[in-house]
Amino acid sequence: MYWAFALQSYKPIFNILHAYHVPAIIWRSYANPTNLLSEVVQYPFNAVWLCETPPGALSLARLRALVGPDITLIGGIDSDVLRQTPQAIQQAITEVQPLVAQGRFIPLADGRVRADVPYENYLFYRHELEKAFLSC
Repeated sequence: MYWAFALQSYKPIFNILHAYHVPAIIWRSYANPTNLLSEVVQYPFNAVWLCETPPGALSLARLRALVGPDITLIGGIDSDVLRQTPQAIQQAITEVQPLVAQGRFIPLADGRVRADVPYENYLFYRHELEKAFLSC
């Protein structure tokens, strides 16, 4: 059903994107899209941005294996960690560093930053991202 109703409807959009030489075509998904990825990678998406995937449902290593090395991955930091301690935030950033080093990975919170995230935690998260990845 996803192939018939969603992916097929993207074809005219891909034609326009290609006509205007749009360099980034991002497929964004919520929850756990594992069962959809084999179809998605057959389309001209060059980035996958997973949002709010339940922790442990789809590891970044598994995602990389499913989409291949030429697709840019975006996300990877559970947005719920922003409600936790600075150490937990730091740990989440440390865990994605190997993927950044491999390339084609943009580390970001995997969802919208909610109103209940303390502002200090968000600032800490952004500063830690900058420290960890600005020189990459």
